[in-house]
Amino acid sequence: MGGVSATQIDANTMRISSRGNAFSDIGRMKDYVLLRAAEETLKRGYDVFWITDSENVTRAETVHNSETHSEPVMGSAVVPGYGPVPVMGVGHYTTTSSSTIIKPGEDIFVKMFKGPKPDVPNVYSAAEVVTYLGPSVVGDHYVPPVPLRPVHTPAVVAAQPDVDAPPAKPACTESDRQLAELAKRNGYQYAETCQ
Repeated sequence: MGGVSATQIDANTMRISSRGNAFSDIGRMKDYVLLRAAEETLKRGYDVFWITDSENVTRAETVHNSETHSEPVMGSAVVPGYGPVPVMGVGHYTTTSSSTIIKPGEDIFVKMFKGPKPDVPNVYSAAEVVTYLGPSVVGDHYVPPVPLRPVHTPAVVAAQPDVDAPPAKPACTESDRQLAELAKRNGYQYAETCQ
């Protein structure tokens, strides 16, 4: 198919880019783009995403082909003193052709938000997109992403009385527990960064 990539623009904005090849189905590619937007939304702890802009970046390439062919040629020639004699040889000719190959592509920009999905055009529930589109695009083996652990940022950082003491760990959230369980279930080591 080509590839789908995601680039974070700011805290809640992503660009999802897809580049297909000559064998890519445009509808399937668009499904991959929506699925990737939903996955990135969930990974970052958001619930819904809004497609704020999209750009068709489909490319057309012209391919030129040429082939040289050979085939036997028969004829006759007049040889002085002998008259007509059969002549056999090989004739060469070249054919050329060109074709256009379409390579579909799409870039979308999405804003991610928390909360229920409003009844607004181009706003999607990330969980619903993953639930309905994931298995049909990727197959029955599709596993939805686990949200990333939210960043624990204190509003005010108090001075530590002992500068050599390690900072206190923030409290674990349900997402932290799910991520730890998934990592352990898949054989990965997981360092707890919360308590």
